[in-house]
Amino acid sequence: MDNRQPTRRTLLAGVSAGLTLALAGCSSDGSAADDNDVQDSDGDGVVDSEDYAPRDPAVQRESDVQSGGGTAGSTENGGSAGSSTDSQPQTTTEVTYPSYSGAHSISARENFWAWEFSVAAEFSLTYRAINQRDENYDFDMLLYPPSEFEEYRALANEVREGIRPQYMDGSAPDVNSGVEVTDIRLPAGTYYLVIDNTDLSDAGDWGTEDTRRVRLEATTTSV
Repeated sequence: MDNRQPTRRTLLAGVSAGLTLALAGCSSDGSAADDNDVQDSDGDGVVDSEDYAPRDPAVQRESDVQSGGGTAGSTENGGSAGSSTDSQPQTTTEVTYPSYSGAHSISARENFWAWEFSVAAEFSLTYRAINQRDENYDFDMLLYPPSEFEEYRALANEVREGIRPQYMDGSAPDVNSGVEVTDIRLPAGTYYLVIDNTDLSDAGDWGTEDTRRVRLEATTTSV
């Protein structure tokens, strides 16, 4: 009887040790312990055991934090990575080049006529003015920018007295039978091409009391 007791204890010890080893390989919920090795908590495709930040889907390696100083895919000012003002759509302005064709009678009362035109880029002006009366009825062709034209108009309308403002290159004073002026290069802006029959200068041998008849053809083109 005494000889069989040690044998039973030895068998129980062996069974107990076997159960301990079996339990060591299981988690508290009955799943295998090595399941943690394939778990991906943040769903970034890298298992937790190999993920530097297993709860941050934007970080997988230590270098992801060190290189960016923050979450990958963001800029320092909080904007989306890859955004740039260079990607904004570019707009272009279509430039219009106006032209004019018409005949005018310039009386002593209405002693000038002006064509106002604007171009949004550097351009070239060409015009031809034809005297539709004889050479005694000469006239002036004057080119003005806005500020000088306003001064000229005030003088022509006798709003105030003074000396006619200096006209621009491309003007043609004292036209007899006609004149053609080509390729006047001008910067972008607004201008006035004037047929003048005022007494601000020599308006003709017959004086400003006689009506002038002038045909004007004018074009603007790119340079």
